[in-house]
Amino acid sequence: MKNVRAIATMLAIVAMVAALGAVLVQAPYTLRAAPGPVIAYEPDTFNFTAVEEGADPSPQTLEIWNGEDGILCWQVTDDAGWLSLSPTSGASEGEKNEATVGVDISGLSAGIYSGNITITDPGALNNPQTVPVSLSLAPRIEYSPESFTFTTVCCGAPPSETLNIRGTNEEEATRWSLDVVYGVDEPTGWLDLDPTSGASFCEWDEAEVSANVTGLDDGIYSATITILGNGLPVT
Repeated sequence: MKNVRAIATMLAIVAMVAALGAVLVQAPYTLRAAPGPVIAYEPDTFNFTAVEEGADPSPQTLEIWNGEDGILCWQVTDDAGWLSLSPTSGASEGEKNEATVGVDISGLSAGIYSGNITITDPGALNNPQTVPVSLSLAPRIEYSPESFTFTTVCCGAPPSETLNIRGTNEEEATRWSLDVVYGVDEPTGWLDLDPTSGASFCEWDEAEVSANVTGLDDGIYSATITILGNGLPVT
């Protein structure tokens, strides 16, 4: 939350003249700004993530309210064509108002984008306030299959399988990397990937996926392979 009150401190110098000479006395005093509304809001930043040519990220909410006296008559604007705000104005005597922050990724290439939301009220003591917004748009990567199932009996290792990965950018290679996330409270380290990174210029790359069952008790174990494109999560 941002809540600013303007306070200016000055030093008064008073000259006193006595019969035996002049005495200089320094007396501090404080000047306070007249009561008025203050722009209060949260959160103080927004972060959106999406995949190129995929679905728009879910909207988020900006809360705005008056942090001091009077009535805050606020307006919001943005400086990015991919951002949207609704509503764009409101009034608060202290209650929280909500503005929906939306993102439209149509026509955007993979990359990291930044913008700002500006909250204004000419009568507010801390006018204006700025809220930064970032959009991380991962490149579109095709992959198959969508899941793997390994089955083994006794101590035999199940045969390895292949994960196929392809970048779809026809202008430059897409850097991909793989990571493994294991189930909560489950053993780790049993799923192997080789290689764990590469670059695809629209061609299909292959990564070997194998399960190492050494030391595992009988049971069902789960893990998720995360694919990153140019350092941004795709899955």
